[in-house]
Amino acid sequence: WLVCRGEIHKFRCVPHLTGRCFEHGVTDCYTLFRDAYHLAGIEMPDFHRGDDWWRHGQNLYLDNLEATGLYQV
Repeated sequence: WLVCRGEIHKFRCVPHLTGRCFEHGVTDCYTLFRDAYHLAGIEMPDFHRGDDWWRHGQNLYLDNLEATGLYQV
């Protein structure tokens, strides 16, 4: 947390970006992007990522692109 001009700003805890053990849905590729953007002051929503979504023809990154505030160029 941080106090600035009488306002309390709370931040979620973010583990180191390097050296993480991969765990799908917990410390996976999207979590890495989300945490990196959080450290830059940009919040991105978390969303459910079921196992093997990439093998079932889904593309969760593109499907949730708009919800994260990004767009495809």
